[in-house]
Amino acid sequence: MFDYCKIKKSICPMATKDTYDPIQKTYLWEKHTFCGAMTGCMDTRVDNLDKCWLDMKTGQRSKHNKRINELIKLKRGE
Repeated sequence: MFDYCKIKKSICPMATKDTYDPIQKTYLWEKHTFCGAMTGCMDTRVDNLDKCWLDMKTGQRSKHNKRINELIKLKRGE
C-alpha cells in the first residue's frame, strides 16, 4: 500500500504493486499497480481506470465494472 498512482499522479494509500495477472490467474514477472478501493471487478489494475475510483459516482463505477468484467471473460474464453 501507499504506492504511486498514475491516475492521481501522487502517492495513494489505496495503490499497491504486485505481479499477479488477473487475466491468466497467475503471478508473472511484470509488476502492476492495483487499486485497493475498487470492488466488484475481476481486474483492479490502475491501467484500466480513466478516472480515480474514489472520484467516480456509483453509475460510473457500475459501468466500469461491467465493461472490465466482460473484457476479462472474453480474454479468458469464458
